[in-house]
Amino acid sequence: MGKLPFFNRTKTAEAPKPAVMRSLKISFDQPQIEVNGFVFDLLKSDADIFEDAMRIAEQYKDIDVTNKDAVYAALKTMVGYVDTVLGDGAMKKISGGKPVSIAKAQECMIRIASAARDSYASAISEKYDD
Repeated sequence: MGKLPFFNRTKTAEAPKPAVMRSLKISFDQPQIEVNGFVFDLLKSDADIFEDAMRIAEQYKDIDVTNKDAVYAALKTMVGYVDTVLGDGAMKKISGGKPVSIAKAQECMIRIASAARDSYASAISEKYDD
């Protein structure tokens, strides 16, 4: 019997090769901020810091300053937020252990948020602007 034509030959099926994912390495920097000579690691992303600070500032913009409980709640929220972003005890370090007014707590929170926003804008600009 003669050989089968080429197109009729039986060939053993090979197992399909698995798809290989590329190996990626993406490094992340720990963003930091210096406030009053103290260097803090930012514990939230710049976008979260700015968004949360603006939400808190909006929440307390029309606070009744004659209502002691409302003022205390706002102060506690703002100081707590700074500590959430920079680490426990950050506001105490920043203030040098001095008492913090609601106006000063709000200023700290907004200035830290603005610095985070500006840092993000600068990084994007450096990376993508010609």
